[in-house]
Amino acid sequence: MKKIVILGAGGHALNIIDLLKNEQSEYDLAGIIDPTATGEAWGVPVLGTDEVLPRIKNQGILYAFPAVGFGQGVDNRLRVRIFEKIKKSGFIIPNLISSKAFIRSHVLMGEGNLVQAGSIIDTGVSLGNNVAVGLNVSLGHCARVGDHVTFSGGVIVNGGIKIGEGTFLWM
Repeated sequence: MKKIVILGAGGHALNIIDLLKNEQSEYDLAGIIDPTATGEAWGVPVLGTDEVLPRIKNQGILYAFPAVGFGQGVDNRLRVRIFEKIKKSGFIIPNLISSKAFIRSHVLMGEGNLVQAGSIIDTGVSLGNNVAVGLNVSLGHCARVGDHVTFSGGVIVNGGIKIGEGTFLWM
């Protein structure tokens, strides 16, 4: 299994930890990077702050993921900054897809996308980079989604819709 670290220790990180531990078999969660957490978070060791990223990379951990969410009215720029910091540090940012999600054919994805359990990504959908698809989201055929978009749980997007960069959609 490939070792991965996540950046963030809040509620969004809990969903990603659960996905990594229970809904996929490609990545082994090595730890959490967070500026304020110490010890353990959600049963996973906190390895330190962003300053440990070079050391972790030198230890052979090649994968990292931004585990920072945001809610209605909250600024998405922190999540974008963390995504960019991971890229600049030379880590690979994989797409994390729950085994309980349904991805149809001809779906295109950038990097660093999260697709949580119960979600359906229909035929011909295109996701940019750093897109978070919450629980039970449905993206209709041929929808186009820009970078850094978040879909909160239960959102339904009809086919052919275009969603711009940095958009937050909620129920």
